[in-house]
Amino acid sequence: DINQRLRNSTLRSEPVAPDPRTIVWRERQRQ
Repeated sequence: DINQRLRNSTLRSEPVAPDPRTIVWRERQRQ
């Protein structure tokens, strides 16, 4: 379901607590 996909992507977009590795990974994905 597209709605479910958007929901999952939205939840993933929100960083969970301070995690340097996750932040770095997200920054790399943007480039």
